[in-house]
Amino acid sequence: MKIQRTPLTIAQKKYADNLKKIWNKKKQEWRQKGKKLTQERAAEQLGFETQGAISQYLNGKVALNDSTILKFSKFLGCNPGQIKPELDSFINKDIKGKITIKEMSTDDLKTQSIVEWDNAEYLPNGAYAIVPRVVISLSKENGEIVINNNKAGSFAFKSDWLKKKGFKKSNLVCIEFSGDSMRETIKDGALLLINKGEIEINDGKIYCIKYKKELKIKRLYNRFDGGIIMKSDNTIFPEEIATDTEFRENIDVIGQVVWQAGEI
Repeated sequence: MKIQRTPLTIAQKKYADNLKKIWNKKKQEWRQKGKKLTQERAAEQLGFETQGAISQYLNGKVALNDSTILKFSKFLGCNPGQIKPELDSFINKDIKGKITIKEMSTDDLKTQSIVEWDNAEYLPNGAYAIVPRVVISLSKENGEIVINNNKAGSFAFKSDWLKKKGFKKSNLVCIEFSGDSMRETIKDGALLLINKGEIEINDGKIYCIKYKKELKIKRLYNRFDGGIIMKSDNTIFPEEIATDTEFRENIDVIGQVVWQAGEI
């Protein structure tokens, strides 16, 4: 049975074109130095079983992932950004001047900060889900919850991770936390991923809620009478209790906090 490959995106085809141009240029340079640049030699150096894999990457038959781009850049002695310009943003500017291409590996990418991209189509096709960053507020007219897209941008999460966690992309939003009430766990200014599809309270989990005329991030616990207990991880803040009636009338659960990112 013939395997149907997923067609390359426009961006992926461009990376392949860039690689081939660099390959041809290096091939001429090596020839002038009395050396031969062959696909067989590249396959051996890069850890591929056959030269066929090199040919497929060079001719845009198979998409280049970041790990493979790093391998090629190290072998050819070029900057990975010459193949995929967006990779420059993976490397911290302070680190850039301190390491050489020969010293760089996939581990260097894994340890870097959140990546900013110019266009979501540059991300590997299907590998990431784009989650909007929003501002959650209360309407001044009726106090209802309002979720507005923030022009600060969106964030990318690995699709495999979301699938593993059972998260539905359409239920996810990112918000910025403000305050000291959860500082033992969440610092002021941290970015939070909220799963709006999870509003049933699981004891001890952290939720974003509307409580009367305020928005809060609290650790929630169920009470025997149908009410809830709201706790802050900062013990300076006293716990709050809502009876069953108060819970139904005054509290709306926006979603569960399932991930955070922030400065150390």
